[in-house]
Amino acid sequence: MSQSIFSYSNFKWLSFFVYFIGMFYGIPYAVYAIIFYALTAVVQLFIKGVNSWKNINKLLLLPIIFYFIHIISLIYSDDKANAGFDLQVKFSFLMLPIIFLLEKNEYKFDFKNILKTYIYVIGSVSLIFLITNIIHYVNQGQFDYYMVYAKPLHPSYLSLYLVTNLLFIAWMIMDSKKVNIVFILSALLSMISLYFAESKAGLISAAILVAFVLFKYFFHSNKRLSLALIAVFIIASVSIFAYVPRFQGLLKSVSNYENVFEHPELVEESTALRLLTWDASIQVIKENLIIGVGAGDIKSELKSVYAEKNYNFPLELKMNSHNQFLETLVGQGIIGFLVLMSFLFLPLFYVKINQFLMQGFILIVSINLLFESMFNVQSGVVFIVFIYCFLLSFDFKKA
Repeated sequence: MSQSIFSYSNFKWLSFFVYFIGMFYGIPYAVYAIIFYALTAVVQLFIKGVNSWKNINKLLLLPIIFYFIHIISLIYSDDKANAGFDLQVKFSFLMLPIIFLLEKNEYKFDFKNILKTYIYVIGSVSLIFLITNIIHYVNQGQFDYYMVYAKPLHPSYLSLYLVTNLLFIAWMIMDSKKVNIVFILSALLSMISLYFAESKAGLISAAILVAFVLFKYFFHSNKRLSLALIAVFIIASVSIFAYVPRFQGLLKSVSNYENVFEHPELVEESTALRLLTWDASIQVIKENLIIGVGAGDIKSELKSVYAEKNYNFPLELKMNSHNQFLETLVGQGIIGFLVLMSFLFLPLFYVKINQFLMQGFILIVSINLLFESMFNVQSGVVFIVFIYCFLLSFDFKKA
C-alpha cells in the first residue's frame, strides 16, 4: 500500500495538482507551485534518465529560442535592470521546455488524468469563487465583478484558465463520446466565472472556441449544419455582447474612433486606452523595426510617446502595449516577432495526433495576446508555456 501511495506517478500527479491550484492565487503562489513541479521533474530525470535527441519534439526548442532573443535584446537595452527583470519573468520559456525535452516519453504521466485534474481543480476553484461571491451579495447587497471577483488574480488570466478548461472538457467528451456530469458542472461553473470576471478577451475567446468546437465536431459529418450552427451562434453572441456593459464601452470606443484621438487626454475607457497604447507602440515600432528598442526600454520609449501625444492616462498608469504582438515588435523588432509567430503557429503545421487541443489552445492564446501583453506577467507566461509544452511533449500513442 505504502509503495503505491508514494509511487513516482502519484508524486508527479501531485506536482500538477499543486500547480493548477497555485496558479489561481497569483504570485508568489504560482511561482512556488511551478518550482515544486520543476523539482519533481528533476527527481524523475535522476531516477529514469534523460530523453534521447532523436525522441524529443524539436518544436519545444521554439520557446527557448524566444527566450534567447530576449537575452540578446538585453545587450542593447539602456535599462539593464528592467531588462533583467523581464528575463526573470520570462524564465519559464527556458526552464519548462528543457524539462519537457529531457523527460522520457514512456515515463510521462497519464495524459487524461492530468486533464481531469485540471478540469476538477478549475471547477472546484470556480465553485469557491461563486460561493464567496454569493456570501458577499448576502452581506453587501451586490455581487463582485471584474477586478474584485477573483482578487488577486487579474480577470484576463482567470478567463484564459477558464476558457482553456472549456477546451479540455470539449476534447474529453468528444474523445470518450460520453457525457460526464462532473465535466458539465465544471463547464457551467467556468462560464459563470467568465461572466463575473467580465474580461472582454475572455468572453470573445470563449465564443470563438464554441464556434471552433462546433466546426470541428460537425463539419466532417454535416457541413451545412456546422456552418448554420456557427452562424446562429455568432449572431446570438453579438446580440448578447451588445447588452454587456463592458462590451457597450468597447462598441462605443470603436464607433467613436476619431474622437478618441482628437481628445486623448480625456480617455479613460479600457478599449479606448488600448487604442492609444497601440498607436504609441506602432510609432515606436516604425522607428526601431529590425531589432526593437530592447527588453529594458519598452516602457520608457512608450512613455515618451505618451507624453508627446498627451496620452495622459496611459502615461500615468505606465501602460504597456496591451498587445503581445506589438509588445514584442517594440522590444525585439521584426526578428523577435517572427520567432513569436513561429512559437505560436508552427505547431499547427506539424502536430498530427494532438491537433484539436493544440489548435484550440493556440486559438485561445492568440486572441488573448491581441488584448494583453501576457508575457510580461508570470501568471500568463508560466501557464501558457506550461500547457504549450505539455501538449507538445505528450506521446499519445503510449497512453
